[in-house]
Amino acid sequence: MVMNEKLFLMTFSVFIGLIPVVLSALPSLISSLYSNLWIWLPAISVLVILSGAIFCFVAIRMAFRQNLVGALRNE
Repeated sequence: MVMNEKLFLMTFSVFIGLIPVVLSALPSLISSLYSNLWIWLPAISVLVILSGAIFCFVAIRMAFRQNLVGALRNE
């Protein structure tokens, strides 16, 4: 459940971030000289989501190994 929430937030934020990226790079991307740059935009987005998912998974696994109730009581 926690991983699904994190994955949704990462995916949503990447897609929201793609809007200004595409708008700002649109003049360059329309040019025939830079037509192969369209490949990099989804590739970088997928890498950001994939690395975020891996780091969240590792952090969640490390957090669940500890006694969370005891840690929250000490806070």
